[in-house]
Amino acid sequence: MKRRVRGIRKKLTQTYVILVCVMSCAFVVSSAIVFSSSVRQQTAFFLNHNAQLLAERMSDLVRTMESCSNAVMLSLNQVEVVGGIETVSQTAAGDADLARYNAITLHLFLVGQVYREVDALVFIDNAGRAYSTKAELEPGIAPRFLDRYRTLLTRAAGKSICVGIVPS
Repeated sequence: MKRRVRGIRKKLTQTYVILVCVMSCAFVVSSAIVFSSSVRQQTAFFLNHNAQLLAERMSDLVRTMESCSNAVMLSLNQVEVVGGIETVSQTAAGDADLARYNAITLHLFLVGQVYREVDALVFIDNAGRAYSTKAELEPGIAPRFLDRYRTLLTRAAGKSICVGIVPS
């Protein structure tokens, strides 16, 4: 009788161990699947959210650059109209060029103070002279810029255009 009870007990223990192993494996597999899918969903959500934030920031920067460009053109037009450049042209040629240079760079500087996201402002007049808020940009930028973008500027006469960084 003891043998029979021992045999049944052994079979029950074996069955119980197999059942526990199967349940443990099922739990581990289901946990891995749930964890994996939740990680994928969260990763996809955060990637999408970060991409939206980046796109919004870039749109804000583009709008800021457009506003800055418009402000520069308006202020430079006021310099031309109000007499900042016109009245100076009656003085000596060197003084007129210096006064024009100072008037234009002053307005570029003032607009640059309003738009802090802008690193540098450059204005190239019809004669190919460059005026900038950073003096190191002036010496060679006009020829490189005009060579590269002359046709674009001709087609977009009177409009603000964004051309990006001029390679050296």
